[in-house]
Amino acid sequence: MLVKAYVLFKTKTNPSLLPLCCYCLQLAAKSGYMNLTGIDYSPSAIQLSEKVREKEGMSNIKLKVEDFLAPSAELSGFEICIDKGTFDAISLNPDNAVGKRKQYVRSLSVVQCNNTVL
Repeated sequence: MLVKAYVLFKTKTNPSLLPLCCYCLQLAAKSGYMNLTGIDYSPSAIQLSEKVREKEGMSNIKLKVEDFLAPSAELSGFEICIDKGTFDAISLNPDNAVGKRKQYVRSLSVVQCNNTVL
């Protein structure tokens, strides 16, 4: 996994990861990462992720209802963000895509991902 190689090279072995989609969250968990927080703006998506977490025995995953474009103060201190499609979805939004892309970049600084996005 690209993330694993990068993490082992650049950071400690158990970095705090913020996957911005459920697929990346599960992939990171199954790859052995323990310090994971998954977010989604949809409460139903978080409820589904909670069921998967329970079924798969992934108790190390923290889940939060969060809008990445308006992150709370609690959503900070992450070493690496993993994005597989959030930026694409934001970029394709017909409602102020340019402004939302700029907010995406600002949100990365709020969550303190050290400008490390995979």
